[in-house]
Amino acid sequence: MRSLAALLLLLISVMARGQIVEWEELVDPEREEERVEELLEFFEWRRSDPLDINRARLGDWLQFPWLDAATAGAIIAERRRRGAFSRLADLQSVPELSSVNYRRLLPYLSCAAPRRREWRAEGRHRWAMSWPADSSITTGRYAGDGSRSYHRLGVKLAGRLQGGLVCEKDPGESSSADLLRFGAMWSMPWFSGRLCLGSFALESGRGLLFGRAGSWGRGTDPVAWARSRSAVLRPSISAGENGGRQGIAIALEHRAAELFLFAGRAHWDASVEEGRVTALQWSGLHRTGAESAKRDLLSAAEWGMMIQRRIGAALRLGAAWQEALYSRPLAPDSALENLYRFAGGRNWNGGLEARLILKNATTFAEWARSRSGGSALECGVIMQAKRVEGVVLLRSSSAEYHRLLGSDSEEPRNETGCYLALQAELPQLRLAASYDYSRNPACAWRQPMPLVPAHETAVMATWQPLATLNLFHRLRCRNWSLIENGPGRFGNTVKHWRDRLLWSGTTQMEYRAGRLEWRMRLEYHHFRIGSAGTSLPAEPDSSGWMLSQQLSLELGPGSRLLARYVFHDAPDYETRFYLYENDLPGTLTLPMLHGRGCRAFVMLNTKLTRALMLSAKWSWVPAAAGVVKGQRGRAAPDEHALGLQLDWRLGSGN
Repeated sequence: MRSLAALLLLLISVMARGQIVEWEELVDPEREEERVEELLEFFEWRRSDPLDINRARLGDWLQFPWLDAATAGAIIAERRRRGAFSRLADLQSVPELSSVNYRRLLPYLSCAAPRRREWRAEGRHRWAMSWPADSSITTGRYAGDGSRSYHRLGVKLAGRLQGGLVCEKDPGESSSADLLRFGAMWSMPWFSGRLCLGSFALESGRGLLFGRAGSWGRGTDPVAWARSRSAVLRPSISAGENGGRQGIAIALEHRAAELFLFAGRAHWDASVEEGRVTALQWSGLHRTGAESAKRDLLSAAEWGMMIQRRIGAALRLGAAWQEALYSRPLAPDSALENLYRFAGGRNWNGGLEARLILKNATTFAEWARSRSGGSALECGVIMQAKRVEGVVLLRSSSAEYHRLLGSDSEEPRNETGCYLALQAELPQLRLAASYDYSRNPACAWRQPMPLVPAHETAVMATWQPLATLNLFHRLRCRNWSLIENGPGRFGNTVKHWRDRLLWSGTTQMEYRAGRLEWRMRLEYHHFRIGSAGTSLPAEPDSSGWMLSQQLSLELGPGSRLLARYVFHDAPDYETRFYLYENDLPGTLTLPMLHGRGCRAFVMLNTKLTRALMLSAKWSWVPAAAGVVKGQRGRAAPDEHALGLQLDWRLGSGN
């Protein structure tokens, strides 16, 4: 096994280049460890339901994180000038659309109108197993075995009806349909509307009321993520187990106005004491008897509406309202730092939204208010001038503002702050810098609402000296505070705020030669914990590093081999690394690299026939991985995992 690892490392080291995979460009693992689910689901949905470039509205184009309002407007203007696009390649005539963004968009676009009798059915079946098995599973603590399974079926009829069903089983669960969910959407051209049944997603604006795309692209493009998104309604068959609206939703469009109505129910796993919910379970793994007993103990009946009105091509106004009635009241959190979490059995949110597109600037704002009387505001402006683009974003949220569960993320966003970013496109070079400042109201001992500041500064550069060579560098500094328990003056335990400082540097090189792609990534973290008076002295600094090399080789039409090998040395937990791991198509893993060790995987995707694709992945973590400071190597054996996936498609177009 050691010789195999050495051979793999040697092979990767002497080869060249790996273009950044789209999700690794768009989701920053240091910032949004668990938000990749929405990214994958969006692109999977758009891949199965490509956007018709002759019918797409401005808001449809702006759903893609790569496109700004100027580029989307230029595409629509070119379509009007031509009357209609005859093929996808016609988009290349739009000067504002770069060749890079054109290649990114191709898998998610269509041009030919669907035929009346056209139909398509597709499926995805995934199985995964790791060994040695988790001892807690083999000893009978859990009801099921250690395998994973995932099955998804989808259908589309004549461009009018699309739907899907997903079922999933995690390790330790006994049923292959532990999670079962379906969603469908019916397009009604005579009403210019869409009807969703089952699970659905409703996204809009800055995410104060409904979900949003998150900080897509912030790690490489500090301006793109800040753009305000137009409203979108789509079926959702995500494998996320907690929350998610399930019911009925309708979108109706008349001239320049669009109305969204929805009613449904959401479910969560919860801990209940004396009839009140004291904690929510976010693991999504219902494996032990105690965990199974908490399943779906909290539900909520939800309903709401949103209306948008476009005034000309530049101005968009919107208003929204939503309400939830919970099956059990949420108990107040007694922890001092969480005192202002939502508590009660009923909540509502309402708000206003506006966006104005000018010649060289786009301004946006979203304001929301909750039943508790608190309010939140996010507003900003994105400016463009030739090769320079910048953004100024302000946000303010009172401590009494509480969003509905499942609206975006469950953590309170009661903060005040600002975000500044600037980037310049030069020949073969892009320079960018950003600064984020926030003050989080949190409770401390005998202090009602101290404002805890947090700062983050990032500088990044992308250089492409050759058509086949791309270099990326980023330096980031983050400063924040956390609560720690320490001794008080009279021997009692009191809470202290302690400052933390994290420096991180990233260097990535990509090279491409024919069918071969290679990428090398090096990261370094330096962490410092300050003192808290005389009770908690400063701790020694710690640092860690990670080296990742990835090889991608095209074996033939429809077949590709991908391999990665990672070394890491993070002796302190605070210097841990997160690196998205290319998993089977449609899913990713985000392993936490802590301690000293390495990991590797090999994945093969091959197209067996025109309508059938097989993917396989083998990963390996040697026994020495995870060794931490002050400990000897563990005696556990090597860890292995094997995953298989089968994708198929049938239909009149195949």
